[in-house]
Amino acid sequence: MINIYRQSGMTTLLITSMLLIVALLLSLASYKNLIYQVKRTQNEVLARQAHWLAEGGLECGFSYIKDIGDISAAKASFGNCESLLNLSEVDISTNNVMRSSFSELAYKKVIKKVKAKRKTSSGALKSSADMYINGSTLFETVDPGEITPDGWECVAIRYKNIFNARAGGTNYGVNITKPYDDFYNQGSDCQTNNKTNIATNGPFLNDFIHDENLEPFYDLFNEHRDNWEKVKTDLNFFVISNTDIIDGRKVVSSCGTIIANEIENNSNRRLWIDGSCEIKSSEISNLNEAISNNSTPVLLLVHDGIFAINTGSDGVYINGMLYHLNTNFIPSESFWSNFDANSHFGNYSLFSGIEKGKTVYHQRGSLIFSGGQVIDSPGDIAYFDQSLRFKYNRDKIDSVIDPHYEFVWQKGSWNDL
Repeated sequence: MINIYRQSGMTTLLITSMLLIVALLLSLASYKNLIYQVKRTQNEVLARQAHWLAEGGLECGFSYIKDIGDISAAKASFGNCESLLNLSEVDISTNNVMRSSFSELAYKKVIKKVKAKRKTSSGALKSSADMYINGSTLFETVDPGEITPDGWECVAIRYKNIFNARAGGTNYGVNITKPYDDFYNQGSDCQTNNKTNIATNGPFLNDFIHDENLEPFYDLFNEHRDNWEKVKTDLNFFVISNTDIIDGRKVVSSCGTIIANEIENNSNRRLWIDGSCEIKSSEISNLNEAISNNSTPVLLLVHDGIFAINTGSDGVYINGMLYHLNTNFIPSESFWSNFDANSHFGNYSLFSGIEKGKTVYHQRGSLIFSGGQVIDSPGDIAYFDQSLRFKYNRDKIDSVIDPHYEFVWQKGSWNDL
Protein backbone atom coordinates (compact mmCIF):
# COMPACT_ATOMS: atom_id res chain seq x y z
CA MET A 1 0.00 0.00 0.00
CA ILE A 2 2.84 2.31 0.87
CA ASN A 3 4.40 1.94 -2.60
CA ILE A 4 1.10 2.65 -4.25
CA TYR A 5 0.67 5.89 -2.30
CA ARG A 6 4.28 6.91 -2.99
CA GLN A 7 3.87 6.33 -6.72
CA SER A 8 0.59 8.28 -6.70
CA GLY A 9 2.26 11.17 -4.87
CA MET A 10 5.16 11.25 -7.26
CA THR A 11 2.78 11.25 -10.19
CA THR A 12 0.86 14.15 -8.69
CA LEU A 13 4.11 16.01 -8.01
CA LEU A 14 5.34 15.34 -11.53
CA ILE A 15 2.11 16.56 -13.10
CA THR A 16 2.06 19.60 -10.86
CA SER A 17 5.67 20.39 -11.71
CA MET A 18 4.97 20.08 -15.43
CA LEU A 19 1.94 22.37 -15.11
CA LEU A 20 4.06 24.89 -13.22
CA ILE A 21 6.78 24.66 -15.86
CA VAL A 22 4.22 25.18 -18.64
CA ALA A 23 2.70 28.08 -16.72
CA LEU A 24 6.18 29.53 -16.22
CA LEU A 25 6.98 29.17 -19.91
CA LEU A 26 3.69 30.81 -20.83
CA SER A 27 4.37 33.58 -18.31
CA LEU A 28 7.87 34.11 -19.72
CA ALA A 29 6.49 34.19 -23.26
CA SER A 30 3.76 36.61 -22.21
CA TYR A 31 6.29 38.77 -20.37
CA LYS A 32 8.57 38.83 -23.41
CA ASN A 33 5.65 39.89 -25.57
CA LEU A 34 4.68 42.48 -22.96
CA ILE A 35 8.20 43.89 -22.92
CA TYR A 36 8.10 44.02 -26.72
CA GLN A 37 4.79 45.83 -26.64
CA VAL A 38 6.08 48.27 -24.01
CA LYS A 39 9.17 48.99 -26.09
CA ARG A 40 7.06 49.34 -29.22
CA THR A 41 4.75 51.74 -27.41
CA GLN A 42 7.72 53.76 -26.22
CA ASN A 43 9.05 53.88 -29.79
CA GLU A 44 5.64 54.99 -31.03
CA VAL A 45 5.57 57.73 -28.41
CA LEU A 46 9.06 58.85 -29.44
CA ALA A 47 8.11 58.68 -33.12
CA ARG A 48 5.02 60.79 -32.52
CA GLN A 49 7.07 63.23 -30.48
CA ALA A 50 9.55 63.43 -33.35
CA HIS A 51 6.66 63.85 -35.77
CA TRP A 52 5.17 66.77 -33.87
CA LEU A 53 8.55 68.37 -33.25
CA ALA A 54 9.24 68.19 -36.99
CA GLU A 55 5.76 69.56 -37.70
CA GLY A 56 6.52 72.34 -35.22
CA GLY A 57 9.70 73.11 -37.11
CA LEU A 58 7.68 73.62 -40.30
CA GLU A 59 5.21 75.87 -38.52
CA CYS A 60 8.03 77.82 -36.88
CA GLY A 61 9.88 78.38 -40.16
CA PHE A 62 6.67 79.27 -41.98
CA SER A 63 5.80 81.80 -39.26
CA TYR A 64 9.10 83.58 -39.88
CA ILE A 65 8.35 83.67 -43.63
CA LYS A 66 4.88 85.12 -42.99
CA ASP A 67 6.23 87.67 -40.52
CA ILE A 68 9.24 88.83 -42.54
CA GLY A 69 7.51 88.58 -45.92
CA ASP A 70 10.50 87.21 -47.80
CA ILE A 71 11.67 83.59 -48.00
CA SER A 72 15.39 84.33 -48.42
CA ALA A 73 15.47 86.80 -45.53
CA ALA A 74 13.49 84.46 -43.27
CA LYS A 75 16.00 81.59 -43.66
CA ALA A 76 18.43 83.38 -41.34
CA SER A 77 15.96 82.86 -38.47
CA PHE A 78 15.38 79.13 -39.00
CA GLY A 79 18.20 78.37 -36.54
CA ASN A 80 15.94 79.66 -33.76
CA CYS A 81 13.43 76.95 -34.68
CA GLU A 82 16.14 74.27 -34.59
CA SER A 83 17.43 75.22 -31.13
CA LEU A 84 13.96 75.72 -29.67
CA LEU A 85 12.71 72.28 -30.75
CA ASN A 86 16.04 70.39 -30.72
CA LEU A 87 15.85 69.77 -34.46
CA SER A 88 18.73 68.89 -36.71
CA GLU A 89 17.37 70.84 -39.67
CA VAL A 90 14.82 73.45 -40.66
CA ASP A 91 15.50 74.62 -44.19
CA ILE A 92 13.86 75.56 -47.47
CA SER A 93 15.25 74.81 -50.92
CA THR A 94 15.46 77.08 -53.96
CA ASN A 95 12.17 75.69 -55.27
CA ASN A 96 10.47 76.54 -51.94
CA VAL A 97 10.34 72.98 -50.54
CA MET A 98 10.59 73.19 -46.75
CA ARG A 99 12.24 70.43 -44.69
CA SER A 100 12.19 69.82 -40.95
CA SER A 101 14.16 66.92 -39.35
CA PHE A 102 14.45 65.48 -35.84
CA SER A 103 17.92 63.93 -35.74
CA GLU A 104 17.64 61.48 -32.83
CA LEU A 105 15.35 59.18 -34.80
CA ALA A 106 16.34 60.54 -38.19
CA TYR A 107 12.72 61.59 -38.58
CA LYS A 108 12.02 63.91 -41.46
CA LYS A 109 8.87 65.80 -42.34
CA VAL A 110 8.72 67.32 -45.80
CA ILE A 111 6.14 69.58 -47.41
CA LYS A 112 5.99 70.15 -51.12
CA LYS A 113 6.03 73.89 -51.42
CA VAL A 114 5.47 77.27 -49.83
CA LYS A 115 3.64 79.41 -52.36
CA ALA A 116 3.92 83.16 -52.76
CA LYS A 117 0.49 84.55 -53.45
CA ARG A 118 0.13 88.14 -54.56
CA LYS A 119 -1.93 90.28 -52.24
CA THR A 120 -4.42 91.42 -54.84
CA SER A 121 -7.85 90.75 -56.20
CA SER A 122 -7.78 88.91 -59.50
CA GLY A 123 -8.34 90.61 -62.86
CA ALA A 124 -6.32 91.27 -66.00
CA LEU A 125 -7.94 94.68 -66.45
CA LYS A 126 -9.36 96.63 -63.52
CA SER A 127 -11.42 99.77 -63.63
CA SER A 128 -13.07 101.88 -60.97
CA ALA A 129 -14.24 104.11 -63.84
CA ASP A 130 -17.30 103.18 -65.91
CA MET A 131 -16.20 101.33 -69.04
CA TYR A 132 -17.79 101.72 -72.49
CA ILE A 133 -16.36 99.76 -75.42
CA ASN A 134 -17.55 100.40 -78.97
CA GLY A 135 -16.70 96.89 -80.11
CA SER A 136 -15.68 93.59 -78.51
CA THR A 137 -13.21 92.55 -75.85
CA LEU A 138 -10.73 89.81 -76.73
CA PHE A 139 -8.60 88.34 -73.97
CA GLU A 140 -5.74 86.21 -75.29
CA THR A 141 -4.60 85.74 -71.68
CA VAL A 142 -6.51 86.34 -68.45
CA ASP A 143 -5.60 86.39 -64.79
CA PRO A 144 -6.03 82.72 -63.76
CA GLY A 145 -6.90 83.59 -60.16
CA GLU A 146 -7.34 80.52 -57.94
CA ILE A 147 -7.78 76.87 -58.93
CA THR A 148 -11.02 75.14 -57.91
CA PRO A 149 -12.26 71.55 -58.40
CA ASP A 150 -14.09 72.81 -61.50
CA GLY A 151 -11.16 74.71 -63.02
CA TRP A 152 -9.46 78.11 -62.80
CA GLU A 153 -11.19 81.28 -61.66
CA CYS A 154 -10.05 83.14 -64.82
CA VAL A 155 -10.90 86.83 -64.33
CA ALA A 156 -10.70 89.02 -67.43
CA ILE A 157 -12.14 92.32 -66.15
CA ARG A 158 -12.98 93.48 -62.65
CA TYR A 159 -15.03 96.70 -62.67
CA LYS A 160 -16.59 98.81 -59.95
CA ASN A 161 -19.77 100.14 -61.54
CA ILE A 162 -20.56 99.89 -65.28
CA PHE A 163 -19.17 97.68 -68.03
CA ASN A 164 -20.64 97.92 -71.52
CA ALA A 165 -19.14 96.25 -74.61
CA ARG A 166 -21.39 96.47 -77.65
CA ALA A 167 -19.96 93.40 -79.44
CA GLY A 168 -19.49 91.09 -76.46
CA GLY A 169 -16.28 89.40 -75.39
CA THR A 170 -14.06 86.36 -75.85
CA ASN A 171 -11.87 84.69 -73.25
CA TYR A 172 -9.23 82.29 -74.63
CA GLY A 173 -8.55 80.79 -71.19
CA VAL A 174 -5.19 79.81 -69.70
CA ASN A 175 -4.06 76.89 -71.87
CA ILE A 176 -2.89 78.79 -74.96
CA THR A 177 -0.56 81.38 -73.41
CA LYS A 178 0.82 81.23 -69.85
CA PRO A 179 -0.25 84.15 -67.63
CA TYR A 180 3.16 83.95 -65.91
CA ASP A 181 6.29 81.89 -66.49
CA ASP A 182 5.94 79.29 -63.72
CA PHE A 183 2.19 78.83 -64.23
CA TYR A 184 1.09 75.19 -64.21
CA ASN A 185 -2.48 74.64 -65.32
CA GLN A 186 -2.81 71.37 -63.33
CA GLY A 187 -4.65 69.87 -66.27
CA SER A 188 -7.46 72.41 -66.09
CA ASP A 189 -8.76 75.39 -68.02
CA CYS A 190 -11.24 78.04 -66.86
CA GLN A 191 -14.41 77.02 -65.08
CA THR A 192 -17.29 76.64 -67.54
CA ASN A 193 -19.08 79.68 -66.12
CA ASN A 194 -15.87 81.73 -66.19
CA LYS A 195 -15.10 81.62 -69.91
CA THR A 196 -17.15 84.15 -71.86
CA ASN A 197 -17.58 83.76 -75.62
CA ILE A 198 -20.39 85.99 -76.89
CA ALA A 199 -20.89 88.43 -79.76
CA THR A 200 -23.48 90.64 -78.06
CA ASN A 201 -23.53 93.02 -75.11
CA GLY A 202 -24.09 90.30 -72.52
CA PRO A 203 -24.75 88.22 -70.69
CA PHE A 204 -21.11 88.13 -69.61
CA LEU A 205 -20.07 85.20 -67.42
CA ASN A 206 -18.18 85.19 -64.13
CA ASP A 207 -14.85 86.15 -65.74
CA PHE A 208 -16.27 89.70 -65.92
CA ILE A 209 -16.73 90.64 -62.26
CA HIS A 210 -18.77 93.52 -60.89
CA ASP A 211 -16.93 94.42 -57.66
CA GLU A 212 -18.37 97.37 -55.76
CA ASN A 213 -15.49 97.19 -53.24
CA LEU A 214 -12.72 97.32 -55.85
CA GLU A 215 -9.65 99.25 -54.64
CA PRO A 216 -7.09 98.80 -57.45
CA PHE A 217 -4.47 101.13 -55.95
CA TYR A 218 -4.32 99.16 -52.71
CA ASP A 219 -4.33 95.90 -54.68
CA LEU A 220 -1.21 96.88 -56.58
CA PHE A 221 0.77 99.03 -54.15
CA ASN A 222 -0.53 97.90 -50.73
CA GLU A 223 -1.27 101.54 -49.90
CA HIS A 224 -4.49 103.55 -49.86
CA ARG A 225 -4.84 105.76 -52.94
CA ASP A 226 -4.61 108.85 -50.69
CA ASN A 227 -0.98 107.81 -50.07
CA TRP A 228 0.00 108.13 -53.74
CA GLU A 229 2.86 110.50 -52.87
CA LYS A 230 4.46 107.82 -50.67
CA VAL A 231 4.23 105.25 -53.48
CA LYS A 232 5.65 107.76 -55.93
CA THR A 233 8.65 108.29 -53.66
CA ASP A 234 9.15 104.71 -52.48
CA LEU A 235 9.20 103.29 -56.01
CA ASN A 236 11.43 106.09 -57.26
CA PHE A 237 9.28 107.11 -60.23
CA PHE A 238 10.81 109.29 -62.90
CA VAL A 239 8.44 112.26 -63.03
CA ILE A 240 7.50 113.82 -66.37
CA SER A 241 6.27 117.26 -65.42
CA ASN A 242 7.18 119.59 -68.31
CA THR A 243 3.56 120.68 -68.46
CA ASP A 244 1.50 123.42 -70.01
CA ILE A 245 -1.51 124.83 -68.18
CA ILE A 246 -4.72 124.63 -70.21
CA ASP A 247 -8.04 125.63 -68.69
CA GLY A 248 -6.35 125.57 -65.30
CA ARG A 249 -5.21 121.95 -65.74
CA LYS A 250 -1.76 120.45 -66.31
CA VAL A 251 -1.11 119.00 -69.78
CA VAL A 252 2.12 117.28 -70.87
CA SER A 253 2.88 118.43 -74.40
CA SER A 254 4.32 115.89 -76.89
CA CYS A 255 3.54 113.21 -74.32
CA GLY A 256 4.07 110.26 -76.69
CA THR A 257 7.49 111.53 -77.79
CA ILE A 258 8.63 112.01 -74.19
CA ILE A 259 7.47 108.53 -73.21
CA ALA A 260 9.28 107.03 -76.21
CA ASN A 261 12.50 108.76 -75.18
CA GLU A 262 12.22 107.51 -71.60
CA ILE A 263 11.38 103.93 -72.62
CA GLU A 264 14.47 103.86 -74.80
CA ASN A 265 16.45 105.00 -71.78
CA ASN A 266 16.62 101.79 -69.68
CA SER A 267 17.35 103.67 -66.47
CA ASN A 268 13.77 104.96 -66.23
CA ARG A 269 11.40 102.02 -65.91
CA ARG A 270 8.73 103.76 -63.83
CA LEU A 271 7.29 106.87 -65.45
CA TRP A 272 4.95 109.23 -63.58
CA ILE A 273 3.07 111.56 -65.94
CA ASP A 274 2.05 114.63 -63.96
CA GLY A 275 -1.09 115.84 -65.75
CA SER A 276 -3.03 115.00 -68.90
CA CYS A 277 -1.34 112.96 -71.61
CA GLU A 278 -2.33 112.39 -75.23
CA ILE A 279 -0.32 110.05 -77.46
CA LYS A 280 -1.08 111.11 -81.04
CA SER A 281 -1.04 108.89 -84.11
CA SER A 282 1.93 110.90 -85.41
CA GLU A 283 3.98 109.76 -82.38
CA ILE A 284 3.23 106.04 -82.67
CA SER A 285 6.12 105.11 -85.00
CA ASN A 286 8.69 106.63 -82.60
CA LEU A 287 7.02 104.88 -79.67
CA ASN A 288 7.07 101.50 -81.43
CA GLU A 289 10.72 101.95 -82.35
CA ALA A 290 11.63 102.74 -78.74
CA ILE A 291 9.74 99.67 -77.52
CA SER A 292 11.43 97.37 -80.03
CA ASN A 293 14.85 98.60 -78.86
CA ASN A 294 14.12 97.92 -75.19
CA SER A 295 12.97 94.62 -73.69
CA THR A 296 12.69 95.98 -70.14
CA PRO A 297 9.10 96.26 -68.81
CA VAL A 298 7.89 99.73 -67.82
CA LEU A 299 5.18 101.07 -65.53
CA LEU A 300 3.46 104.12 -67.01
CA LEU A 301 1.34 106.00 -64.47
CA VAL A 302 -0.74 108.98 -65.60
CA HIS A 303 -1.87 111.11 -62.67
CA ASP A 304 -4.60 113.75 -62.43
CA GLY A 305 -5.55 114.26 -66.05
CA ILE A 306 -7.05 112.66 -69.10
CA PHE A 307 -5.28 109.93 -71.01
CA ALA A 308 -5.88 109.56 -74.74
CA ILE A 309 -4.16 107.48 -77.39
CA ASN A 310 -4.72 107.00 -81.10
CA THR A 311 -2.54 104.17 -82.40
CA GLY A 312 -3.65 104.57 -86.03
CA SER A 313 -3.30 101.51 -88.24
CA ASP A 314 0.03 100.40 -86.70
CA GLY A 315 -1.15 99.49 -83.21
CA VAL A 316 1.08 99.53 -80.13
CA TYR A 317 2.35 96.69 -77.93
CA ILE A 318 3.93 98.07 -74.76
CA ASN A 319 5.99 95.77 -72.56
CA GLY A 320 4.67 96.70 -69.14
CA MET A 321 1.67 98.21 -67.42
CA LEU A 322 -0.52 101.31 -67.64
CA TYR A 323 -2.05 102.83 -64.50
CA HIS A 324 -4.35 105.82 -64.89
CA LEU A 325 -4.96 107.49 -61.51
CA ASN A 326 -7.15 110.50 -60.76
CA THR A 327 -7.22 111.80 -57.20
CA ASN A 328 -7.91 115.52 -57.71
CA PHE A 329 -8.99 115.98 -61.32
CA ILE A 330 -12.38 117.05 -62.64
CA PRO A 331 -12.91 116.55 -66.40
CA SER A 332 -15.16 118.69 -68.57
CA GLU A 333 -16.53 118.56 -72.10
CA SER A 334 -14.83 121.82 -73.05
CA PHE A 335 -11.44 120.52 -71.88
CA TRP A 336 -11.53 117.78 -74.55
CA SER A 337 -11.57 120.43 -77.29
CA ASN A 338 -7.83 120.88 -76.67
CA PHE A 339 -7.01 117.33 -77.84
CA ASP A 340 -7.04 115.50 -81.16
CA ALA A 341 -9.20 112.80 -79.55
CA ASN A 342 -12.08 115.28 -79.47
CA SER A 343 -12.91 114.39 -83.09
CA HIS A 344 -13.43 110.69 -82.20
CA PHE A 345 -16.46 110.90 -79.93
CA GLY A 346 -18.97 110.37 -82.75
CA ASN A 347 -20.06 106.93 -81.60
CA TYR A 348 -21.01 108.19 -78.15
CA SER A 349 -24.61 108.27 -79.37
CA LEU A 350 -24.58 104.45 -79.42
CA PHE A 351 -24.48 104.35 -75.61
CA SER A 352 -27.15 105.59 -73.25
CA GLY A 353 -26.10 107.39 -70.09
CA ILE A 354 -22.58 108.18 -71.27
CA GLU A 355 -21.27 111.75 -70.84
CA LYS A 356 -18.32 113.33 -72.60
CA GLY A 357 -17.90 115.76 -69.72
CA LYS A 358 -17.16 112.84 -67.34
CA THR A 359 -14.74 111.03 -69.64
CA VAL A 360 -11.10 110.77 -68.53
CA TYR A 361 -9.82 107.93 -70.77
CA HIS A 362 -10.07 107.66 -74.57
CA GLN A 363 -8.50 104.83 -76.57
CA ARG A 364 -8.66 104.44 -80.34
CA GLY A 365 -6.87 101.65 -82.20
CA SER A 366 -5.00 98.56 -81.05
CA LEU A 367 -3.14 99.06 -77.76
CA ILE A 368 -1.79 96.18 -75.70
CA PHE A 369 -0.01 96.55 -72.36
CA SER A 370 1.50 93.13 -71.63
CA GLY A 371 1.35 93.70 -67.87
CA GLY A 372 -2.24 94.87 -67.74
CA GLN A 373 -4.19 98.10 -67.42
CA VAL A 374 -5.81 99.84 -64.48
CA ILE A 375 -8.16 102.81 -64.78
CA ASP A 376 -8.60 104.22 -61.30
CA SER A 377 -10.96 107.17 -61.55
CA PRO A 378 -14.18 106.45 -59.60
CA GLY A 379 -17.30 108.11 -60.98
CA ASP A 380 -15.66 108.97 -64.31
CA ILE A 381 -15.77 107.27 -67.71
CA ALA A 382 -13.28 105.26 -69.78
CA TYR A 383 -14.18 105.07 -73.48
CA PHE A 384 -12.72 102.64 -76.00
CA ASP A 385 -13.69 103.80 -79.48
CA GLN A 386 -12.80 100.45 -81.02
CA SER A 387 -12.50 96.82 -79.93
CA LEU A 388 -10.24 95.95 -77.04
CA ARG A 389 -7.57 93.26 -77.40
CA PHE A 390 -5.79 92.23 -74.26
CA LYS A 391 -2.92 90.12 -72.95
CA TYR A 392 -1.96 89.54 -69.33
CA ASN A 393 1.42 88.61 -67.91
CA ARG A 394 1.87 88.85 -64.15
CA ASP A 395 5.66 88.70 -64.44
CA LYS A 396 5.64 92.05 -66.23
CA ILE A 397 3.86 93.63 -63.29
CA ASP A 398 6.13 92.08 -60.67
CA SER A 399 9.24 93.22 -62.51
CA VAL A 400 8.38 96.93 -62.26
CA ILE A 401 6.89 97.19 -58.78
CA ASP A 402 7.80 95.94 -55.34
CA PRO A 403 5.34 93.02 -55.17
CA HIS A 404 3.50 92.45 -51.88
CA TYR A 405 2.98 88.77 -51.20
CA GLU A 406 1.30 86.61 -48.68
CA PHE A 407 2.72 83.12 -48.24
CA VAL A 408 0.55 80.01 -48.09
CA TRP A 409 1.09 76.25 -48.15
CA GLN A 410 0.60 74.93 -51.63
CA LYS A 411 -2.60 72.94 -51.98
CA GLY A 412 -2.06 69.20 -51.59
CA SER A 413 1.32 69.58 -49.90
CA TRP A 414 0.77 69.56 -46.14
CA ASN A 415 -1.86 70.34 -43.52
CA ASP A 416 -4.62 71.30 -45.99
CA LEU A 417 -7.86 72.22 -44.29
